[in-house]
Amino acid sequence: MFKIRGILLIIVVISLFIGIAPRIISAQEEPQNIFQLFQKVEGSFEVVFAIQPRLPTVGHLHFVVTITDAKTGKAIDGSIVKLTAEHPEEESIEVRVLNTPNRTEEYHANMTLPESGIWTFTLDIEKDGLIPASLQTDIYVDEPTLPAGQAGTFVWILVFSALVGGSLFLWNKSRKIDQTNSIVSRR
Repeated sequence: MFKIRGILLIIVVISLFIGIAPRIISAQEEPQNIFQLFQKVEGSFEVVFAIQPRLPTVGHLHFVVTITDAKTGKAIDGSIVKLTAEHPEEESIEVRVLNTPNRTEEYHANMTLPESGIWTFTLDIEKDGLIPASLQTDIYVDEPTLPAGQAGTFVWILVFSALVGGSLFLWNKSRKIDQTNSIVSRR
């Protein structure tokens, strides 16, 4: 009997560890939930500008810029790409946008925004032998939502408090009824 319980306990513990283990992510995996902000032709460049997450909030943002030749559609690699973010209440933030070895037309950048509101993003592209391009767009960055872990913790504390409080209330009521019954039975 005790052997079966021990084996079942080990199986449950192993299942829990496997279920809550973090997923391994490759650095070369395609990002999910990317939202295309615009696709424009500027001079010799055709530029696709995308952001992740779809609904940007204060904190970490990932940008993907795809640059191709406007006439031929072929990749233009070796470009120097800068992304600048400006907000009326913050200093401007500038990052270099870098391409990946396996997709030379695709450039990536990460940026952390400290403030919500409307941010103006300027994308500057330079390539030897081509006229530089500058594209601009405004993006509304929202306040971050309460993380699921914090919301779940709050709900758990609330439910636990209700259960403990209800149990104490019922225990106290039953004690008072027992005291009342013992006083009545003495008379």
